[in-house]
Amino acid sequence: TGGSIAIGSSSWPQTDWTAGSGSTSTATGFSSSTAISTSSGAFSVSAGGYSLSGGTWTYRKQITFDNGSSTTDLTNFPVLVKLDSNDLNFALAQSAGQDIRFTDSDGSTELSYEIEDWSNGSSTANVWVKVPQVNGTSTTDNIYMHYGNASAADGQASTSVWSNNYAAVYHMNNTPGSAGDTKDSTSNVNNGTSSNMTASNRVAAKIGDGFDFTLATNDSVTVPNSASLNITGDQLMLELWVKSSFTQVDYAGVIQKAAINSPSAGLHRGYDLFLFAADHGYLILDQGQWNDTPADYIDNQWHYMIIVFNGSTDLLKMYKDGVQTLTADPVATNIRDSSSTVLTIGADPSNQNYKGYMDEVRISSSSRSASWIVAQYKSMSDTFNTFGSEETTSNATGTLVSNIFDAGAGG
Repeated sequence: TGGSIAIGSSSWPQTDWTAGSGSTSTATGFSSSTAISTSSGAFSVSAGGYSLSGGTWTYRKQITFDNGSSTTDLTNFPVLVKLDSNDLNFALAQSAGQDIRFTDSDGSTELSYEIEDWSNGSSTANVWVKVPQVNGTSTTDNIYMHYGNASAADGQASTSVWSNNYAAVYHMNNTPGSAGDTKDSTSNVNNGTSSNMTASNRVAAKIGDGFDFTLATNDSVTVPNSASLNITGDQLMLELWVKSSFTQVDYAGVIQKAAINSPSAGLHRGYDLFLFAADHGYLILDQGQWNDTPADYIDNQWHYMIIVFNGSTDLLKMYKDGVQTLTADPVATNIRDSSSTVLTIGADPSNQNYKGYMDEVRISSSSRSASWIVAQYKSMSDTFNTFGSEETTSNATGTLVSNIFDAGAGG
């Protein structure tokens, strides 16, 4: 009686004792996070954990960001948290990650997140987390990932992750073959419908699954016009991952939303991004046509392709894998109305189709900084995050009293 009980690093079963002989009476396990006190032949168990909305979580890990190469703060920044068995013991989380949670560096301010995919069987997952701010030049800014709550309901807030002027975000992790099969993760609900595509077109890609645009001569995705896609302001950003070993047609449509394809006459409405046969990106906006220098996209490797237009500063930039490949005068200061046409991914109206693989297509009505682009490339390449050790704690609530020792027995 009295004294203390040592707590091991692994869980141990509760055993009830009667008249000096014992037998296991429960499967309840108590871990190193459990607080235990003893008094008068009984001990009290206080379950450990971290209190968040909806309950208590047993475990957490710190995730630290490497933004050291950037001089700019990143605000409301979507970070990809890519998980495998080195980062998370999937047996400690629910089968589809329903109990995963993320908090800011204070350990209590909960953050919006979206699970793109989760597999307990293969111990892999891709989760997007909206981080309020990552400071420029910082290598210490961090958040926490919480897990270990068997009764927690799913807490995703997918559309909130992509509220930072994103018009559409396509993870391309849905199965083609039905209306609305290409889901938009933003609140704009700009869902697309694939054409001449089946379940076979969904393949392993850069981040989880993506689409294979090589199985037919006219694979494509069509999205109806909407106010959010009909971008007419002075800012635009197009981004996606591409992988191809195919020689493209002269103008292989990648992201296309244009009413009149006649830029030389100043009649071009909307925006067109192509992958050109000469192995470089090609953009048409209003009266302008631009291409970056041959950037070696056709090498059967994944590449991050980005276009940034800012009419207010008279700058148009192209990037490949976070590295700027073009700076030009955009001629136009605003994008012309394209409400009369649909958005097409993987093709243009004259059926000059892209041949290759595609993932993470995004369209934004704002132009983002070079620091943002570099950090996104690092995040999606899994070089932005570092995981700390698994942490547990105890608290003074939830006491369970168990008489496992005979009162008054010697010991």
